[in-house]
Amino acid sequence: MRQSVRAVLTLYLIHDGCNGCNARNGCNRHLCCNGRSGCGTVPSMDKPLGMVVALAAEKGGCGKSTLAINLAACWHDLGLRVLLCDADPQGTAIQWAEVSEAAGVRGPSVIAAGDNLRTALGPLVAQHDVTVIDTPGRMGRRLAAAMMLADLVLVPAAPSTADVWALGGLLDTLEQAREIRPDLRAALVVNRADGRTRIGKASTDALAGVTDLERCPVTIATRVAFPEALAAGQGVTAHAPGSIAALELRKLADWCADALRLYQDGAAA
Repeated sequence: MRQSVRAVLTLYLIHDGCNGCNARNGCNRHLCCNGRSGCGTVPSMDKPLGMVVALAAEKGGCGKSTLAINLAACWHDLGLRVLLCDADPQGTAIQWAEVSEAAGVRGPSVIAAGDNLRTALGPLVAQHDVTVIDTPGRMGRRLAAAMMLADLVLVPAAPSTADVWALGGLLDTLEQAREIRPDLRAALVVNRADGRTRIGKASTDALAGVTDLERCPVTIATRVAFPEALAAGQGVTAHAPGSIAALELRKLADWCADALRLYQDGAAA
């Protein structure tokens, strides 16, 4: 498994159109180097090159797509230029965008991408302040491309024993991605938490024992406002701005923004 994963990741080091970065030392937002060092082809822009947040999880039911949609919607409502990329075959973000359009709700730009994730996002990332990628729930070309693009990988996990077990494969993938990109930042987000039950509290404690990932200090609980907002074609911060769900989501968005310095130009201050 390690050999095949590394082979897929290495595929996304191959690119063209870069003047001498040798697939490692920086270029105009190619997937390999994330524009870290620059190779003389970076365009002149008033804002920094767009940041990329990828949400990744190998187990379904952890709320990955819900978090991706709500983070994108929250940042859009704060005035940032946001692109939401649906790379998950389930197409939750695309369906949400269709509901939004039918309801006349203005939201972030949403596109679908398959195994063409690299070519689909390459020219678009620099045109947005932040791009949010909802990745598939399995290792493959799309997840590999997302890890090569991302400035931050969020790993949502529900507080269940099964979710704790399922982290193993993704942690292995992240480890191999960091062999190529040592500075790739990834954080565990406890999502759909329910501390009211003994099993829920025990599972949350078990997730706290995962030491191979940075732990995001924000916990997102199970809230009815999230599915209600999706059904309305909105993010929870717009649909129920005074709710606890909206408060928790804003805290997560702010934590990510601080990690990425999204607000440094005052766009969302």
